[in-house]
Amino acid sequence: MLRASGPATPPVLTPGAAAPLTLTVRNTGTGPSGPVTATLTLPPGIRATGARAASCGGGSTVTCRGAAIPEGGSATFTLSLLADTGAADGVITGSVGAEGSPTTRFTIPVTVRRLADGVRLVGSHHPGPWHEGPALDFTVRNTGGNPGVAVVRFDKPVRLLASSAPVDCAGNTCTTRSALAPGAEVTFVAQFPRPGWQDRSISATAVLGGATDSAVVRIPWWPGWLRER
Repeated sequence: MLRASGPATPPVLTPGAAAPLTLTVRNTGTGPSGPVTATLTLPPGIRATGARAASCGGGSTVTCRGAAIPEGGSATFTLSLLADTGAADGVITGSVGAEGSPTTRFTIPVTVRRLADGVRLVGSHHPGPWHEGPALDFTVRNTGGNPGVAVVRFDKPVRLLASSAPVDCAGNTCTTRSALAPGAEVTFVAQFPRPGWQDRSISATAVLGGATDSAVVRIPWWPGWLRER
């Protein structure tokens, strides 16, 4: 009978960095086995990027083939695993067998290290005159290692005028409609109520995952804006 097991310490993967996984197959039967076949199904977001042994394939389902194992002997297969950004912890499921031997199943837990969240918020005056209220440009960028929806909260009611990607604004909050990938950004133009004489700034805070960033934008003077009030 063949039995398979993973490493004593389950692998810990960092998204974007390949890490080895060694599968050990032992012959616990009373005679030599036939040629060995082991199949591994990897969790979502985790794949084999090219096995270190020519007998194994790549992808999300991996098949390893090896020679017969003598009684009491063992064989190892070493894979190179890669976790995609946003992958979560999971369990590798697999089976091992040989001609004339029953198939046995095994599992190997896998931990994916979560990268740090990061967000950057930049605000500036939108060029051109304004009549109904000041318009400001805001750019929110995902500077971390995980995808995430960006939420920008303002200290005043906001109305969306334009955006480089779908954004929903309601009340004092604007939210990206989909998650921003690491390194991605969205720029939008937001309009606010006309300010009072001593209230000529907009404060904003962006949240993406566990990261936050803030910006304060000074509303510029526009000739005649008091007359328009």
